[in-house]
Formats: sequence, structure tokens, C-alpha cells
Amino acid sequence: MSAEHFANIWHAFGWETKVINGHSFLDLLDWNFSSIRPKVIIAQTKKGKGISFMEEKVEWHHGVPTENQIQIAREELSWT
Repeated sequence: MSAEHFANIWHAFGWETKVINGHSFLDLLDWNFSSIRPKVIIAQTKKGKGISFMEEKVEWHHGVPTENQIQIAREELSWT
């Protein structure tokens, strides 16, 4: 289901909602709400973003990488 679908559900229960890019620090820091109603932020993200062998692969939600895979991930994320 889309983030907008979940936002509509929260909105139906009286919450003010905002859908943002969960990979953007600017979006995470730059949100504004206009009412005193309860608020919810729905951050859209990709599992494993930035790591070629993990991105959008649901099995990595609980997988344990090998030492070699950790090294590859660090290189791809520039953590060398």
C-alpha cells in the first residue's frame, strides 16, 4: 500500500498527516503542521537503500551479512 493510503487512514481518524522522503535529512527536519490536532509523519524509505545487494530485498530485514558483505556495504556507503 502507498504512503498516501496510510496518510488517508490517519487523516480519517482526525490526525494531521505529512508524507516525507525518509532518506532526506532536510525533509525530516523541515516539516510544518498547521493545527493543534494530533500529528503523524509517514517517512517513505527503501529497505537497504544504498547497498546494492540489500536494496529492496525483504530478506535483509532479518538477514545477517557476512564479513565480506559488510565490507562491500561500507564501500558502497563510503564508510571505508
